[in-house]
Amino acid sequence: MAEKIVLIVTFFGELPFYYPAFQWSCKFNPDIKWLIFSDCHPPQNCPENIEFVNITVDGFCDLASQKLGFHVRLSSDFLYKLCDFKPSFGVIYEDYIRDYDFWGHCDVDIIWGDIRSFINSSLLETYQIISSRPKRISGHFCLYRNQKDVNTVFLSMPKTVEGLKNYKSYAFLDEDYFSLYLQWLYNPTFLSRIKQAIVGKPFIPIVYWDQVLTTSGKHQRQLYDNIDSTLLWEAGQTFHLDGTEMMYLHFHELKNTLHEIDFSYEDTPQKIQISTTAITSQ
Repeated sequence: MAEKIVLIVTFFGELPFYYPAFQWSCKFNPDIKWLIFSDCHPPQNCPENIEFVNITVDGFCDLASQKLGFHVRLSSDFLYKLCDFKPSFGVIYEDYIRDYDFWGHCDVDIIWGDIRSFINSSLLETYQIISSRPKRISGHFCLYRNQKDVNTVFLSMPKTVEGLKNYKSYAFLDEDYFSLYLQWLYNPTFLSRIKQAIVGKPFIPIVYWDQVLTTSGKHQRQLYDNIDSTLLWEAGQTFHLDGTEMMYLHFHELKNTLHEIDFSYEDTPQKIQISTTAITSQ
């Protein structure tokens, strides 16, 4: 039986113009669940594998404070701070994910390909954390085995609580800091080894971060060098401009020039192309 996977999004405010592409691509991954904690209403034709959980910014702060054991505050004019909380979602949303073998965090500036063809049972049986970038924890896709020692590993990072409490700045806990901490666990310094011998070794999760599973910033910048090329989604699969299949298309670096989409929630495109300026369908 395939492992049950749930991907978590926490999003406040109006859904972005490109969200129909995200939603349509989720539909082609019916055995993956998305939980979207948001003050937005579910859009038209929302597929069964996407569930919106109504929550406000204050509601998130109350829930996070209760689950994490310290006061959490967010500023409505700096919601990017939510990124710092991504590694803690397994604790904050534990009541919603009890039935899943793996949980993960992701973003919505994404068009998904065939997730299960990349995240197969062999990978899930072997690893406890799976990232989509080499030697880096990825904020836009990272999976965690749903067990207490994995879900709470972020609390072992020095200064994590201080970073989460500081609502005025992004502390890079989800990507930079977590990545450095895991690398340190795998390659401790001499002084660290002495400390571990005295106080005991910390829990060291088995991490898969061996390959690029998505369009990196470099991939996206190549579109500006060849403006006639596009990223492609077709029949549930996604492809880089050279034809290489990717697990998903992430277009965060394109968002300064990407301003339009030519389909909406009631449409059923069979092919989607992403250029530097538009998301278009066929």
